[in-house]
Amino acid sequence: MKTISTLLTELQQNSATARFKFINLLAIVVGLIFCLLVNFVPNFNELYAYPLTFVVVISLGLIHGSLDYDVEANHEPSTNRFAFSVKYILQMTIVATIWMAAPSVAFALFILFTAWHFGETDFSLFKVKFEPVIVLVYGIGITGWILGNHIPERTDFIASLPYFATNPANLGASLKMFTLLVSMVSLALILIAVIASKMYLKPTAIIALATLLIFTWYLPLLLAFTFYFGFWHSMHTINLIMNDIKINAKALVLKSVPYLGTSIVIGIITVLLLGALEFNAELALFIFISALTLPHASIMHKMLKRYRSAVHLQWF
Repeated sequence: MKTISTLLTELQQNSATARFKFINLLAIVVGLIFCLLVNFVPNFNELYAYPLTFVVVISLGLIHGSLDYDVEANHEPSTNRFAFSVKYILQMTIVATIWMAAPSVAFALFILFTAWHFGETDFSLFKVKFEPVIVLVYGIGITGWILGNHIPERTDFIASLPYFATNPANLGASLKMFTLLVSMVSLALILIAVIASKMYLKPTAIIALATLLIFTWYLPLLLAFTFYFGFWHSMHTINLIMNDIKINAKALVLKSVPYLGTSIVIGIITVLLLGALEFNAELALFIFISALTLPHASIMHKMLKRYRSAVHLQWF
């Protein structure tokens, strides 16, 4: 009880370290709740996974990316809001254009950017040896682990691919083999990164990583993504942003509202526009999210680089 009381007191004092501990505890609790719901609520994944993921993405997901201008302007006061917005939208437009011109290339680039962004954030939180190649290896590993473990969940899409469409009998066995291969390779990449970065010397960091791997392995795809992206990645990034621009939770939410509204409007317009071009809604939303990734990851890279040099912020 004393530890909880101390944590609550530190949270009231707007302590970044206390928020870090609280987010870790919250992630564990949410992961356990998700597991219980999947096991004991009939058809929970089929009925509630999409709405839950949607709520988390437009709340925690968009909030953690809605203050990119503030992060940039905080360390570069000469940053012009209009010029920043134009540059941001231009980068998003370039990504969307690549999607329409070369979807395979766009998807590969999205996976790489996502892997780098996830890897850089986690390594900054774990406070371990930072080498770009190691970070990318870890990022590809964690991304592959989340996606690879759930490949059979999207048999409708995979079955439509030319090879499986003409060889439906091979679908089940091929998926099982491919899932196992992706999972093992991904886990191997994560272990290589753990050894190369000497993360194994930090037991608490290893426990946190093991927790992420267990929950994202056990939960269905959307819930695994919601758990990792929303209650780990986004919340920890929000904590870092709060400390970076010196703002409390209430002020951050109020400050992010205009950006949230703008992002939602742009997202709806993008989905409708791509829908008019005969893209399905799910793919249109995916393209919008991937278009946001490039400019956001670039700005977060600058912020996280500052954190890696901030010796006083020792999470573990």
